[in-house]
Amino acid sequence: MWKSRMDEILALLAIGDGVAALVQPRRHMRLWRDGPRWWARGMDVFVESPALARAAGVAEIAAGLWWASRQRPQ
Repeated sequence: MWKSRMDEILALLAIGDGVAALVQPRRHMRLWRDGPRWWARGMDVFVESPALARAAGVAEIAAGLWWASRQRPQ
């Protein structure tokens, strides 16, 4: 049961993160720029292209919903 609960929590976090990227893509992606140079450059792609960030957000929401739907009470 513990694993299912943790998976559910992670799926819900993914859904929320996807919604944030969908609603305010530039602001949300700028929050994730801290880190190694290669990571910041990767985030810059999303900051400069809000449509790409929104598409990633939609994909994250879909993946989170799929993941959450796979959890079954024991």
